[in-house]
Amino acid sequence: MPETGDLTYNKEMLNVEQPNGSITITKDHIQTYCDATGHPISQDESGRIEVPVNMLNVFFNRSVQVGSDVKLEGASVGLNAGRSIEVFDQVFEGDTLDRSAIFKEVYTKTGRSGTMAFEVWEILFKNDNGELVARATDSMVYRAPGKPGK
Repeated sequence: MPETGDLTYNKEMLNVEQPNGSITITKDHIQTYCDATGHPISQDESGRIEVPVNMLNVFFNRSVQVGSDVKLEGASVGLNAGRSIEVFDQVFEGDTLDRSAIFKEVYTKTGRSGTMAFEVWEILFKNDNGELVARATDSMVYRAPGKPGK
């Protein structure tokens, strides 16, 4: 594994698209999400139930990220550093989406709280025709415990 100071990771995983399973979105999925978030259930002009954009975040499985092996010396915990989602086409009840993930980059930053490692993933959602309907960017941060600035 390549090393950058106190950072190691599996470089062979960079920019490799990895399957992350499929999901067929049901009315129950949509109803449960809307009940939990207060999001209204919407239909298009033909009566098809639309999937709320943010609901796609629910269907990403982090198991694919295990092989990245990002390690920062002394860091024992990783935290979610944020996720953004870009939608290219509407998703509806009954659609089946194939998910995949791409390990895009890893980098460090040093500031008042010490050195942190950032791991960035791109999550792709494709429809039955293989067309990209949404892309999410997911980041994790790892920070070694200790006193700020040390």
